[in-house]
Amino acid sequence: MSTLTRLSSGLALLCGSLVWALSSFSADAASITTQPRCTGPSGYCLSFGSADTIPVIRSFNFTAPKAGTAQVTFHGSLYCGISTNTTTFARIDLVSQIVDRKNAVPDLSKAGSLRHAAGYTSNNTFHGWSTSFSLASTRVFTISAAGTQRYYFKIERLLQDANVTCYVYNATFTIVFI
Repeated sequence: MSTLTRLSSGLALLCGSLVWALSSFSADAASITTQPRCTGPSGYCLSFGSADTIPVIRSFNFTAPKAGTAQVTFHGSLYCGISTNTTTFARIDLVSQIVDRKNAVPDLSKAGSLRHAAGYTSNNTFHGWSTSFSLASTRVFTISAAGTQRYYFKIERLLQDANVTCYVYNATFTIVFI
């Protein structure tokens, strides 16, 4: 009987320890926050030509429950094409990046930046040139205390010929907080 009592006590201790460990683990588990994809009346979120100021593509507020780390991911696509059939030459060269300040400029030398470049030359036959770029980007930010964090996805123009217009589709942020 004493062996059975010791075995029961040991099992009770083991089960109690597992319940405690699992309950504290779930309290510290990663949280995932996402936003719905953007769409406009024509199916795209926004567009910009060479003379337009490129707006903030998308922003996202996230409330961190405590200090920790945020893995910020952005998904979407960029479609650029010739907006006239009178051209024989078109170029586009852009930089995109997730940033944590609205006035920050995407920087190729910084984490998570992407370069999107393409060119087209024609021999006077119009082919309706266009190209697409994935905007998939990830960046990790250290959060020093609980509170609201705001992230932005921005595009900076290095070169965009006058006859090229770009459209952003399905832009969305996801944040994994640990």
